[in-house]
Amino acid sequence: MKLIYVFLLVISMTIMLATNSFCAELVAAYSFDDGSAKKAKDNTGNGHDGEIKEAKVVDGKYGKALEFDGTNSQVAIPHDEKMNFKDAVTVEAWVKPTKYNDLSAVVQKWGDNTNRRQYLLCFVGAKVRMYISGAGNSWPSAESTSSINPGDWAHIAGTYDKKAIKVYINGKFEAQTVNNEGLFASDVPAWIGGYGPDQDFGSNRHFPGIIDEARYWNGALEEAEIKKAMNTSTANLLAVDPKFKLANRWGAIKKFD
Repeated sequence: MKLIYVFLLVISMTIMLATNSFCAELVAAYSFDDGSAKKAKDNTGNGHDGEIKEAKVVDGKYGKALEFDGTNSQVAIPHDEKMNFKDAVTVEAWVKPTKYNDLSAVVQKWGDNTNRRQYLLCFVGAKVRMYISGAGNSWPSAESTSSINPGDWAHIAGTYDKKAIKVYINGKFEAQTVNNEGLFASDVPAWIGGYGPDQDFGSNRHFPGIIDEARYWNGALEEAEIKKAMNTSTANLLAVDPKFKLANRWGAIKKFD
């Protein structure tokens, strides 16, 4: 009986690895489902918790979300080398804008000068733009061809893989810019919904609206993976992703043994 149990667990892990894995590592994820208006918990368990500043807890795409006022609201996530991606990155979120601001930040790690910028997913008017900072003195970007209307929920994502910057809306590829510079090392905090106090871009460049399921990946997700992530809540994503559950399965085997 014990051997049968172990055999079935091994088979289930094999299937899980074959069907549920992503090509990138989920480093930080924020569902906001615990309802806290002070602390944004990193649901991956990696400890990248953020401080919520003047954002309100509201109903989101999945469970709860945060509503940003477009002026002062933001989530500050302290710098950690594990979020200092070198060659590839994916940032994504569900958004529901209430209006348009210029360069309104959604998910980013973007410093106050040329030597501290790394990646930025933002709105430029009604369109979505993904910036990177490669050489340290340039900011190449890719911008969507489609627009997102105020009051509409949409999933947005930006990727970079040392070959091209790409933008996706609702799981569909929108645009790309060829670039092989890589990502410039940055020691600045990461931010959701706005810019930090040392980032002198103006208060009109914060995001006005609701953000849910914000995620940072070390690596560039493919289109099919972005669509899969888009349609999966963070709780369910972590429940099936083998990178988070494989150790638990092996623990069950050892305990049974």
